Amino acid sequence: MKGQTTLSVEFRICFVCGQRFDPADISQHERRCLAEWRREYDRLKRRFESRAPEQLMIPSVDGTQDSRRLNEHAEAQAAKAQTLRCRRCSSKVPLRKADDHSCSRLDPPVEFFF
Repeated sequence: MKGQTTLSVEFRICFVCGQRFDPADISQHERRCLAEWRREYDRLKRRFESRAPEQLMIPSVDGTQDSRRLNEHAEAQAAKAQTLRCRRCSSKVPLRKADDHSCSRLDPPVEFFF
């Protein structure tokens, strides 16, 4: 296929929310998005638990970045960050629907024997 060039659109994925952005805009968005995630999690952390998403920092010899590898890591981190685990019933709940969550597991009945 001589003479054909494929035009690949360069994009980066936010490691917090999983959305695609232009490489020039990604760092500013990630800072804002991580701050918003922390505020939301601080509000919900009594009922839910999750790990904060971590950005992949790989030093390279020539100063370039492997966009494919960064995007794969960002997708995995975003999936983890957007899913919370309920401390009471251990079910996984999307971050955006955490306020509406009602535990599906009921506490066992307490029986008193006299």
